[in-house]
Amino acid sequence: MAFGDSIKLGNIQENWLFKLANNNSGYLYMSFSSVVYSSNYYEGVILNKPTISDTISLSKSTAATSGISIKIPDYNYNGSPISKELWGTNSYINRVCTVHSQINNDTPNQIGSFRVNGLSSDGKAITIKMISYRPWDNVTVPNVKSPKGNYFPVAYGDFTVNTSTVSSPAFCTSKDLYPAPVEQVQNFDFLALQPKNTSEGKLHFYDKSSDTFIPLDDVNSSSVALGDGYTNSTTVDLHRAYKLRPNSIISTDDYDDYDDNGAETIDSDDSTFSLLNFAMGDGTLSSANRQWSKTTTVNANVSQIQHKIDEYKTGFTFAFTLDIEAIGDSGDTFNIAFAINDKTTGSYVAVKSYSYVGTFVSVGQHDLTSTGIIVTGDQDSTNNLISVAKDTHFSNDFEANIKGLSTDSISYQVSWLFYFTGNQGTSGRQFTAVDIDFKMYDTFIQPKLKIPTNSTDKAEYNSVSESIANVETLYSGSDGLTRTYTGSSGVATEIHEAHRALLKDHAGLDDSDADIDGWSALDSSKDWKIRYWLTEPTLLKDVLNKLQYEGGFIFRDRFGVPQYIHIPDSISGVITLTKYDIANIVIENTPLSEISTKQNIGYQKHPAENRYLTNVTSTNSTPRTTYNIQAKENIEEVSLDAYVSPTIPTSPANSGNKANRNDDHYSYYNAINGDVFFSCSFDLVNPAFYDLEVGSFIVFDNDNMYPESPFGQSSGTWTNLNMMIVSTRRTPGKLSIKAREI
Repeated sequence: MAFGDSIKLGNIQENWLFKLANNNSGYLYMSFSSVVYSSNYYEGVILNKPTISDTISLSKSTAATSGISIKIPDYNYNGSPISKELWGTNSYINRVCTVHSQINNDTPNQIGSFRVNGLSSDGKAITIKMISYRPWDNVTVPNVKSPKGNYFPVAYGDFTVNTSTVSSPAFCTSKDLYPAPVEQVQNFDFLALQPKNTSEGKLHFYDKSSDTFIPLDDVNSSSVALGDGYTNSTTVDLHRAYKLRPNSIISTDDYDDYDDNGAETIDSDDSTFSLLNFAMGDGTLSSANRQWSKTTTVNANVSQIQHKIDEYKTGFTFAFTLDIEAIGDSGDTFNIAFAINDKTTGSYVAVKSYSYVGTFVSVGQHDLTSTGIIVTGDQDSTNNLISVAKDTHFSNDFEANIKGLSTDSISYQVSWLFYFTGNQGTSGRQFTAVDIDFKMYDTFIQPKLKIPTNSTDKAEYNSVSESIANVETLYSGSDGLTRTYTGSSGVATEIHEAHRALLKDHAGLDDSDADIDGWSALDSSKDWKIRYWLTEPTLLKDVLNKLQYEGGFIFRDRFGVPQYIHIPDSISGVITLTKYDIANIVIENTPLSEISTKQNIGYQKHPAENRYLTNVTSTNSTPRTTYNIQAKENIEEVSLDAYVSPTIPTSPANSGNKANRNDDHYSYYNAINGDVFFSCSFDLVNPAFYDLEVGSFIVFDNDNMYPESPFGQSSGTWTNLNMMIVSTRRTPGKLSIKAREI
């Protein structure tokens, strides 16, 4: 607010001006005392002194304004009682009433905006009841229907498609997608609803058993218009292929031969490996060892897959090095064989094998690095270890061997065999040492799947119809809606950007002034990313409040003028008050019941299921100890549907330093309600500060304050208490304030 110079005087007169609109573009003008302003005569007929209260909740990131009532006599208006006007052909119900404060003869300053909610009369006086109203109060989102009555989804954020295709299957690790409801099957295509016209749409099928989003092969990536929205399409057979790692290693057979029990053969990092290391030194093998073999069998659980299998292979990514030591005579030979065999469907079949022949060129005991042995075969070498570089190899197609449900496990063997050949069976010819380093990087299945829409089998045809009918939602990885507000463009990737775009698109926010109060500071402070979608109508005010909480800011409609409020890392624009500016001060601490010291936080919402991809327990240990909070007490469950980053830590950023509060969601709110803080309430007696409102930063002068220090603390304490006004109660000639430490 910006009051005129009269506010600085010691003796002021305040008048409130009420302007009530009707349905015929007319107005009623009323006030406490009669005045002419802007060529309009405000009748001084208001009998009571109403109160306007504004509050913000820092812990919930919401703002609210109270309703008010004014009482007037049934005075003469244009020759008739005013009651005839109020209950006549001009309707004032649900119309806007603005309230301005005029100090002395200065230009009035707006202090409120309401809607008339009801009228009542006792025969002498009329009461006009007004409620706080905002243009988004009764708006729902999404609100655009398809021809079949479904809703085109709303989505905000930076989403990521998976890139697997039938011709080039790949791992599908991205879950950064959103639901695209299926509108209908048309011309053998699924039509899925999209939030916008896009040329980058890529529809995915969700496989629940493996928790995988698989891109469909035959997708029209460019959206096409449908009614008032857009769709993407894909053929009803849902043709797709991908790579899928096992869920777990089965604790049987030789799984523990791996150094980590095979864990890194099924992890999502294809640069890490599980190691099979066989190292038997000289003298370990007896003189009878003219043949040595080793077989390692590993089993792993895999997920069931949906729809008809066109192809089913297993894949293995591995590398190895090998050295052996043997005793022989010149011309003696020995064989080395290595193989990976797959037994997924019941009988072992070769995936990949290697064969080598070692030849002694001189008598004695040699290893592969000596000049005494030459190796030929799959690798010709002299004086080198046998080495196979990292590569991926596939089994044959098992599709013909899978009947009914797909296999729920895979089984494979890694086999080694070393043996002397010919008639060299004397005790002077033997293996004396073996050193094998086998690295398994990845094990996976590679299915190709589809709904068999061309089948002529009756039973299968019925299954096809059921499969198609069960597909109600596909999933899209195209980026979300854009920043449509003034001075910006491109995809809205941050929470506050989506908030402002929603206000612009669905509530008609007038943002012709690109520098909305508080926006620039908020935009500089926050880089909190969003992935958020809505497929069913939801009250816009609930959506806005959710984004405010998850984004760590408050939006407030200041009588038709938008304002964003948040607490920055470095606070500026602080107003200093002294004991001469205030009266009736009451100081207190924020209630212990409001403290939140431990939170179980779920964020990065799953696109297909009611759960979160990331869960973290964040704790502020200091106040839990200070205030004797027991282990199972004061634990809050927090679900963030829009927030995806920055990463939420297990403790407040920089040990709770408030200068780092905007680093992440938990650190921001920990600085608000993670401890007991100071608060106070008082009446403002110096009219020079009459423009203070919720969201204003204040501090008290340590040298001119009563009491001299809060709660008898050391000198200088007042000055160190940065505070924000969280509540104002305004009546003519009086402003009461509540503020709290931030």
